[in-house]
Amino acid sequence: MGVAPARKVTLVFYRGIKEELLSELQEEGILHIEDLSSHPFLEEHPELRVEEPEAREYEEKVTKLERAIQVLSTHKKLQSGLLAQFIDLKTEVSPERYARTVKDFDWECITSRVIELEKRKLEIKTEEQRLSTTLERLKPWKDLPFPPGELEKFREVVAKPGIFPLSPEEIEKALEEVPCDFLAVWREGANTGGVVFYRKEDAGEVRERLLSLGFEEFDAGGIEGTIGEEIEKIEKKLRELAEERERIEEEERKLSDNLLELAIVYDYMLTVLSRKKVLERTLGTESVYVMEGWVLERDKEKLEKILKKYPVDYTFPETEAEGPVKLENRGAVRFFEVLTELYGLPHRHEPDPSPFMAPFFSVFFAFCLTDAFYGLILLILSLYLIRKIPEGERFLKLLAIGGGMTVIAGALTGGWFGNLHDLIKPFAPIREKLMWFDPFEDPLRFFALS
Repeated sequence: MGVAPARKVTLVFYRGIKEELLSELQEEGILHIEDLSSHPFLEEHPELRVEEPEAREYEEKVTKLERAIQVLSTHKKLQSGLLAQFIDLKTEVSPERYARTVKDFDWECITSRVIELEKRKLEIKTEEQRLSTTLERLKPWKDLPFPPGELEKFREVVAKPGIFPLSPEEIEKALEEVPCDFLAVWREGANTGGVVFYRKEDAGEVRERLLSLGFEEFDAGGIEGTIGEEIEKIEKKLRELAEERERIEEEERKLSDNLLELAIVYDYMLTVLSRKKVLERTLGTESVYVMEGWVLERDKEKLEKILKKYPVDYTFPETEAEGPVKLENRGAVRFFEVLTELYGLPHRHEPDPSPFMAPFFSVFFAFCLTDAFYGLILLILSLYLIRKIPEGERFLKLLAIGGGMTVIAGALTGGWFGNLHDLIKPFAPIREKLMWFDPFEDPLRFFALS
């Protein structure tokens, strides 16, 4: 059948019926609504632009729910099992449970708590990073026998803790002729940390020499007590933060029991939000909306039946404008529409390439694999997934057709898991009986078929 014919439709309806009308149209999914928000007519009449403040409110709700679901999904999945690890499977919910959850479930309390916990976890992570950095900086100095603050209290002597890129022996030799003393505290690789003592009156000479040796001062950051005591405090604080994080994650695990309910409310809010956004694609006054869209010719009567339930004024104007393209084919050809949509839809008056691609794609796909067992696996897996992912039916049936054709191509060319016939000798006669020719022995025939 190719490209399905479509008709343009214009609707004018009261604001009071917008929720009921849009809800039913959305449920049927037969009307493609045009975006009038950038219509040239608005340049002269900007007052007809429609803004829905409620859309912003629902966007915030959807964002909160999305964030809460994302956090809780790290603790629990809506679907379990091997397949769910690779594919986002849908969870079936009864209409009664859906309606009850949307009406009664206190999602705001849970999402607020989840966001609050996640914020605290981020604060803990930041604090842990800061403390860990400080800890790594202080650890080499744990054996400093006195508090760093005491080094600043001498009257006549300056005590400078710092690091030399030298060994203790090299430091001692380099400072022989300088009026100062060096107390080594630690050594790690080529670096040595310690305290340089010198009189204030010799500060200029000593500092010049220290600078020439690559001396880097160590700032303890106003630590009270010894560095060893400060390290113990930091390690204790890190343990407390780790325990708090574990308590938060335990609470999140308990809250994840509400994951399905949150997903239900999220789907509902997303549906409402899409309706609100649809209204922003219309023109309107204080009393009415003007909406334009496209409906397939075969759905025209169904649309009229819906519109007659409400006080709606509608027309089907004749137009040369290019509307949305919908492919419409029968039988197995409709599964190949996926390929056409992948590379680009034809215009309304152009032929649909799907029927022409179908036989060639099937054969070429099979000859690309030419292994009957691979084709069989693909066929079985595709047919199984169709039940699990109904919205992917066309693509999965396309793969199933490709798998079935691959079984035939593999059998005719002797492809059964590569050299399986060499490993399992009883299988060799079966392979020979089904095989038409061996591509390795007669490659020109294979190229000719391809």
